[in-house]
Amino acid sequence: MKCRRTAAPLAIAAAVIALLVAAAPSARAHENGLYVSLKLGTTDVDASFGDAFDQVVDGDDDSETIEAGFRFSRYWAIQAGYHDFGDVPGFGQPCTEDAEVCIPVLVPISAETKAYSLAIVPQLPLGKRLSIFGKLGAIALETEVRDADDALGFFEDFDEEDLLWGAGLRLQIFGPIQIFYEYEGIGDDFETQSFGATWQF
Repeated sequence: MKCRRTAAPLAIAAAVIALLVAAAPSARAHENGLYVSLKLGTTDVDASFGDAFDQVVDGDDDSETIEAGFRFSRYWAIQAGYHDFGDVPGFGQPCTEDAEVCIPVLVPISAETKAYSLAIVPQLPLGKRLSIFGKLGAIALETEVRDADDALGFFEDFDEEDLLWGAGLRLQIFGPIQIFYEYEGIGDDFETQSFGATWQF
């Protein structure tokens, strides 16, 4: 009896969601206008930074992104984003600025990266609710690198710009809500896979 009572609400919820999806035939994943997205994922980083350290960062961490965009046709949109790529571990060799050879001792380091992006987002509708999309733009990265154990007191900031690209799949659920999967790359150093939700105004 207890199992049947637990299963019934789940079945009812599934039926309600199915009815809501069926009841919104005019909602499309490619309607024009303003939209806001939030996505959560995992970012893999394989990068080198700076001269004071011979630094190699190679690892991954949870990441999150907030994006705002405007879809000005069923095939094109433009969007801006704020990205937090997490805190990724690595190893480096401490050097002085005028040193010709680094001390041959690997020190644990940590790199925390945040970024701002602007991109064009082409999309191809596959019916009323489903679309595939791409992304191509520029991104400004701000990375803070430090020794993970604070043994050396090393701390340095690095700013750089790079190419942002990606592709994904978007599905209209009901009303203004869409969900999507996206693969995103930044140059050759960052790769992100994420799932997100979009609110279409």
